[in-house]
Order: sequence, then structure tokens, then C-alpha cells
Amino acid sequence: MMPHWLGRRAADLPHRLALAVGSERLSFGELDRRASRAARQLAGLGVTEGMRVALLLRNGAPFVVLTHALARLGAVMVPINTRLALPELTWQLEDSRAAVLVCDDALATPPTAVRTVSLSALDATAEAEVTLRDRIDLSAVQGIIYTSATSGRPKGVLLTYGNLWWNAIGSALNLGVHRDDCWLAALPLYHVGGLAILWRSVIYGIPVVVHEIFDPDTVNREIDHGQVTLISVVGPMLQRMLDARGLRPWPSSLRCILLGGGPAAQALLERCARLGVPVATTYGLTEAASQVATLPPEDFSGKLGSAGKALFPAEVRVAAASGEVGEILVRGPSVMKGYADRPEETALAVRDGWLHTGDLGYLDAEGYLYVVDRREDLIISGGENVYPTEVEMVLRQHPAIEDAGVIGLPDSDWGQIVGAAVRLRPGARLSEDEVRSFCDGRLARFKVPRRVWFVDDLPRSAGGKVLRSEITRPEENGPGLSAPPAVRRRWVRDAFHSIADRYDLLNHVLSGGVHILWKRAAVRAAALRPGDVAADVCCGTGDMVIGLAHAVGRRGRALGLDFAPGMLTGAVRRLHRAKVAEIASLICGDAEALPVRESTLDAVTFAFGLRNVPRPAQALAEAHRVLSPGGRLVVLEFGQPRWRWLRAAYDLYSKTVIPRLGGWLSGRRDAYQYLHDSIRQWVDPESLSNLFQGAGFGNVRYRSLTGGIAVLHVGVKPGGPASDRKA
Repeated sequence: MMPHWLGRRAADLPHRLALAVGSERLSFGELDRRASRAARQLAGLGVTEGMRVALLLRNGAPFVVLTHALARLGAVMVPINTRLALPELTWQLEDSRAAVLVCDDALATPPTAVRTVSLSALDATAEAEVTLRDRIDLSAVQGIIYTSATSGRPKGVLLTYGNLWWNAIGSALNLGVHRDDCWLAALPLYHVGGLAILWRSVIYGIPVVVHEIFDPDTVNREIDHGQVTLISVVGPMLQRMLDARGLRPWPSSLRCILLGGGPAAQALLERCARLGVPVATTYGLTEAASQVATLPPEDFSGKLGSAGKALFPAEVRVAAASGEVGEILVRGPSVMKGYADRPEETALAVRDGWLHTGDLGYLDAEGYLYVVDRREDLIISGGENVYPTEVEMVLRQHPAIEDAGVIGLPDSDWGQIVGAAVRLRPGARLSEDEVRSFCDGRLARFKVPRRVWFVDDLPRSAGGKVLRSEITRPEENGPGLSAPPAVRRRWVRDAFHSIADRYDLLNHVLSGGVHILWKRAAVRAAALRPGDVAADVCCGTGDMVIGLAHAVGRRGRALGLDFAPGMLTGAVRRLHRAKVAEIASLICGDAEALPVRESTLDAVTFAFGLRNVPRPAQALAEAHRVLSPGGRLVVLEFGQPRWRWLRAAYDLYSKTVIPRLGGWLSGRRDAYQYLHDSIRQWVDPESLSNLFQGAGFGNVRYRSLTGGIAVLHVGVKPGGPASDRKA
């Protein structure tokens, strides 16, 4: 037992900054008072010691406050990934046996059997008279953190306060703790890498700056202010920070960039070494409460690619002869208590005190760890071992390739062959043969990808690891409409979210107001009646949601879904300004896995969003699933202007005015260059109509707007009284 960590800091350092989120600043004393109040409010809801409480919250002060509030009650925290689809969310709530779910107001309340409480409802709950914990039992379970599930179902990892304590102490002994330290948390707090920062903050007595979403420009500006001394990132985040910064060095106040999330690309490491970036590469996993081994910045250049030595008092060994690749085993006080309600899997993972990680690596003669890959991802082609990470690192060296994911594909002759899903940089063009030619001479012939296909994005875990089991195989690509080659969904999200509040306004200005008329036409085509429920998918900044809300009235409901949290943040503010927030709500979700129950909506709209969906056919099938019989699907897309002169004029306008004027007004020329590229990918109305019919819609029709520049498609889900609605 030891004094409660936050309570001790509140007593010793009551006025020292503990938490900064945007403009909000909380001292240790204020954070402790807010956590204690929230603990009593949770108790007012019936939360007691040992009860499992799920948090479906974005990064922000409420997440931090409730983390400490649950510790004050002795309840077990279950942080949930906010990007899960509804079936995944429901499964995790059931698997964790959560008694209560606390949900962000901006996220639509998921229809689950678990008692759900919004943040605003919790804030209005009366405080109960309850004795709060002022001591911490290191053997007690603090939380159930779900793994990234690089293969199979995720498992709930039982982490104790002792696991978190020793991980924080091991990190401090390796990287040191300075009195003026400040840790920037841009990783999701529901991930162990982000959560560990919150506990280090109260254990070390240092502030943490929490960013709601990761934006490289915002992070760079934060570092330039001089307060941030440490930051935790994964490879793609650091790559984008460097790209946004160019050759401009970070201030000397930044003493460590903790780089995790799997083996980093060699080109990225070499770039950091050339620029003198204070990188500390690390190897960690949820089952060990974050870091296991870390290479301090002072050793970075001399041991490029290594994850360093084991943190004290952890132990690391490799189940192979010295210098050879084998499974990485970990032992020490930061290793989990076990998998929640899975004694057999726990016994399989932890044997004789050693955690069998499933990761492959080797130790050099000096005891430095090098991580190679996941054992489950190993490709065996003609009896030869191929490590996907090695191939991915070579692919990312190509100047036109932004990211790559390598998997094994079945083959009758070789057992498996190497396949590569490649994401190109914006505007880049590359053929399959050119990719293979680049790999020749850089890889052994059996490691060169035999199949190469190009994707808009790669699935990644919250910790930044490529989820190879979720990579779309080439034969799984849907027919018909496809996203433009230059479209990169994650890049699109990041390009637009920083101008979310002005995005629709700028589009209306650039279109001379026609953009407004088009979207009004889409709302009318939905043929909604008062009391209906409608959703706009890829809702952007919410103007379609506002139009739907006005159509359904106060007895109805309007939903907005988008995969970009930054766009949703801007949309929330617009809904409040338009005074429709009580009618409309927003969900962070994917068009191909809508977090909505079957047959619950009267209309689904896509306003210039379907072209950004990697598999439009699957998105339309999802719309069919969630619509009630008789419900309408409305898709508004750019089309091919009817007359040749208009086509040429509009193409010239989109090529010159939109990127230049839009880029100048917004400060994001890249965003409006994408918009131009997207507009030029003319959609064939007949192909889109065929996709409607293939998804099961009837009465499919379309009409051109403004000489064919926009096309409005409408389809009806059979089986309901749709004939009495006006088109």
C-alpha cells in the first residue's frame, strides 16, 4: 500500500500545473477536487468498488478526471476505442462485463444492454456520501485494456497499479525525470501508450498536455512554445511531424521523442539521426503496461534500429541462440495480472513467470534488443522465412510510397507468396511492375512482392501498428465506382480537419452559392416527414445534418457520421450555433460499418462523400441494412457536365480557382488541390445506379443539377410505403 498518487501530489504540489487541454488548465489540487467530485457522482449512479466501468471518451479533460475518479472509488476502468464499429463495441462491453458505460455527448449513445450515461448526465448526477480511497493497493486491478488485436479477437488485459507503478519507475530510471518536464499526449488515451502518460504525470509530479486529436502542425507549434519536453508517438506520426517541419530544428527544450508502435522504417530512423532528433525507440506492449525496453536518445545513432535494453527491473530474453531470431519473452513486475476471464489463454501466455509476447526479435552481443516482426505475420514462401516488416521498410524507401502493408497470400506452388498493399503519396503514380523493380536488388528474390495493389489507406491499431489481418486483399476490391487514385483517406482527414469550421463556408463561396442549393436539393430528395430519423454519412462539418434536422423537426432525429474526429468537432459547434443540437447527434464511424441498428433510419444521405469511401458497394449495402423498408438513400456526387464547353470551363475553374483561391483563403492548398483532383474523377451516373441496384435498392433514378456538374441519385429500400413521399 502507498498514498494515493494524485492525492499525494495535490497535497504536496496543489498549485502546480497537472493538466492542459486546449485553453483549460488544471492544477494537481483542482484535478484532485474534480476527480473526487466525479467519484461521488459515479457512486450516486451505483458504482462501487471492483465494478467495471467502461469509458467511451475522446481525448480530453473528462477522460483524465474519470480515470482518477475510478481509482478513488476502487472501480475498474475499461477504456473503449472510440473508432470501433457497433458490433465491436457491443462485443467488448459484453466481454468486459462492464456495468456502466460513460459516453461522450458528441458520440451517439450506442444501443447496448449496458447502462449508458452521457458526460452531461453524469455532471448533473447528485453526489453520494461515500468514503473515497486515499491509499493505493499495488496488487489491485486498475483497468482492463484491450489489445490491438493484430490477429483474432482482442483480449482484455488486467493491469494492476503495481504494473503501472513499475513501468513508470523503469521509464524514469532510463530517461530521467526533470523538474520542468512536461509530457505531450497526442496518442489516444484509451491505448496503453496514452494511458501510461497520465499515470507518469501524477507519479512524477509533472504536467501532461493532452491533444484531442493528432495534428502535426499543432504538435509542432506546441513544442515550439518550449514547455513540452517529452512526447510519445508512433512512426507515422513522427513522419508527418518531420514532413510538416522541414529542416527547421525543434527547440532544445524537447529532450525526448518516445517512438513506439512497432519497428520504425529505417529511412525514418536515418532521417532522425541526420537531423539530430532526440528519438528514443522503444518496444512495449499492452501486456507489460507499455514500455519493456527503450533506447535512450544518447544511444540512438550508435544503435540505429534497436529498441534498447530492458527497463529496470524488467528482463528480456529471446527463445533462440545468441544473435538469432526467436520469440521475445518478458519477465518483471510490469507484466499483466492476466487476461480478463481467460485463465487458459493467460496460462498459455505467461509460463514460468515469462510472458510469451508472440513478437520476433534478437539480442546483439551487448544485450540490445532488435524487434523483427509478429510471429503470426511470418510468411513462409517455399520454405524460406519472410518478415513483413523488412519488406515494408524497403517499400517505404520509394519516394512515391507513403505506406505499405505486407501479408502472405496462398499459393499452390510455394505455399505462400508475398503480397503488398501500397499507399502512394498524394498525386503520385506507380505501377505494380515499378514497385517490384524497385525491390529487386534490395531484397532477396523470394522476398520481393509477387502481388502489389494500391489502397487509399491501411488499417492501423490505436498504437500505430499495421493490422495485417484487416488489409483488403486484391480480390476483395469491389467492382464499379472506386476512389480516385490520389485520394488518401487519412490524408484527407488531416488536410480538412484543421479548416473544419470554415470548410463548408469556403465551398459555398467558391461555388457561388450553388453548393448550398445542391445540398438543399439532397435534403428535399430524402422526402422526410416530421418525426423521421435520418443520417448523413461522411457528414463533414454538418450542414447536411442541419438540413435533415430541420426536415424531421423536434420529434425526429438527425445523425451525422464521419471517420474524421476533427470534422466532427467542428460540426458539433455548428449544430449548437444552428440551435439543432437537441435534435442532431454525431458519431465517429466508418461508412462501411455503420454503428446503427438495422432498419432504424428513414433516410441515409451521402453528400459528396461516397467518392472517398474505399469500397462504395459495401457502404451502400450498409445503408440498405440500416434503412427501414421504404426508406430512401440519397447520394449527391459531382458529375460530368452535359455540354463539352461547360465541361472544359468547369474543369479549368476547378483546376485554377479552387486550389488557388481555396488554398489562399483556408491556408491549406493541399486540401483544395485534393478537391480539384476529386472533382475531375467524373462519376458515371449509370455505374452509380448499378451500385444502388446491386445493394438491393429499387426505384433507382438520378437527375442532373446545374448542367450535369452535380448528379442527385435516389433509391428506395423495397417493402415499405415509399410511394406517398414526394421526390
